[in-house]
Amino acid sequence: LDALPHLACVLDRDGRIAAVNSRWREAAAAHALPLDAVGVGADYLAITRRAEAEAARDAAEALAALEAVRSGRASGGEVEYVH
Repeated sequence: LDALPHLACVLDRDGRIAAVNSRWREAAAAHALPLDAVGVGADYLAITRRAEAEAARDAAEALAALEAVRSGRASGGEVEYVH
């Protein structure tokens, strides 16, 4: 994951963050976000739901894609959005 030029995380089947790359960790530090809140083990679905509720740009699209994969309506997915 560290070879990727953008922020990246991998989720487990429950929507929890299973892995993050160095860019993700750097962004968390730059925004003063503790890794226990946005790093490995964090509930990314909950994070995305909060962002959607706050009308964060592209959060609804990300949440829809995640839910489609979790429900089996999609076999995989990728969403690129501005953080």
